[in-house]
Amino acid sequence: MGKRKTNLSAGLDIGTTKVAILLGKRNPNGKIEIVGFGKTESLGVQNGVISDMNQSISSIGNALQKATESCGIEVKEVLAGIAGQYIDSLQHSTSKKRSKPDKAIEEYELNQMINEVTKLTMQPGDQILNILPQHYQVDDQTTMNPVGLCGTDLTANYHLVLGKIAAIKNVGRCILESKLKLSGLTLEPLASSTAVLTDLERHNGVCLVDIGGGTTDIAIFKDGFIRHNAVIAMGGMLITKDIQEEFKILNRHAEALKKKVGSATKVAVRDNRNIVIPTFGGRKEVKISIKALAEVIEERLKKIIQEIMYEIQHCGLEKPEKSLISGIVLTGGGSLLNHIVPVFEYYTKMETRIGLPSHLLSGQDKFDLDSPIYSTAVGLLNEALIHDQAKSRRGRRKKHYSAMLEDRISQIIEQV
Repeated sequence: MGKRKTNLSAGLDIGTTKVAILLGKRNPNGKIEIVGFGKTESLGVQNGVISDMNQSISSIGNALQKATESCGIEVKEVLAGIAGQYIDSLQHSTSKKRSKPDKAIEEYELNQMINEVTKLTMQPGDQILNILPQHYQVDDQTTMNPVGLCGTDLTANYHLVLGKIAAIKNVGRCILESKLKLSGLTLEPLASSTAVLTDLERHNGVCLVDIGGGTTDIAIFKDGFIRHNAVIAMGGMLITKDIQEEFKILNRHAEALKKKVGSATKVAVRDNRNIVIPTFGGRKEVKISIKALAEVIEERLKKIIQEIMYEIQHCGLEKPEKSLISGIVLTGGGSLLNHIVPVFEYYTKMETRIGLPSHLLSGQDKFDLDSPIYSTAVGLLNEALIHDQAKSRRGRRKKHYSAMLEDRISQIIEQV
């Protein structure tokens, strides 16, 4: 087993249905070259939250082994994603009066302000995971980057991503027990957004909808920064469960039906033939029409879309349906459902497209990862590459706020 090269980084996606590890590097054109890949079924995770520690450790270990075997390089450190029911967010602003208003604002002043935010008192059991600067005000002027400007009053506005300490510990323990070092945690929909959204979409306003197995993650962007994130406790597995219960068939048959002949709407079904499904316990075989299957799928999708629209309408933007000019971008395994785009457009009245991680990948992807299924994993690898590059640049200089957050997260994990 070879040693991990210094220019390689790794991202770890612990999902409800799969665990994926990507090992890669940045090529001279700034694209990601995937060097190693490992994927296995995710056991011990429900709705994005670890529910069985031993099973989760085993799943990570299996994915780790496959990643190593795929390239002969040992993975020792990963940046992981966190999502699920134990994630929350809030808006926060802080101000300072500068003693030398005629002197240009420097980067260290922004870091000092963020360092103060890290000291905020949260609700019991909560921990700040990400501090995302949104915009600043220098006296009466609003700006995205105040460095170099002069002024007396400096105000910073942040989007804070919060996680439950228990959830952080559980993720951290799983990774440590898998003989890995955790370089950092980031919110999964933020990672997905870097993989599938364009800068123009983030500026014009867009709602990212990541339909996973157990949950649907939402991240809303406007003017280049995140305005809102939320988690809906419904995903692709619930659609499968609806099919299973409606037609009284095995879960694996329901999943196969959904993937092979399922449609997001009966309107798009032109072939109304019956699919014959074997049953169990001596019961008669079941005949299921493709149109009836589509009706079940569409009913669940309508409920998911209702929850998404609630989050859009309460994201803090004025007339969000109109201000989100770039509409909705779907990603995650659930977005592969046939005819899902026109269904979203019909019920939301917003332009919709499927998001792929194409723009980050080098185009020489031997693992065939240019799919919505791997948007989060590719995004996490991208974050890991950015993180590792920033860490190498810091060297012996004074720590940046991101390093301070890493230290706090590391302390929590080490307390298990």
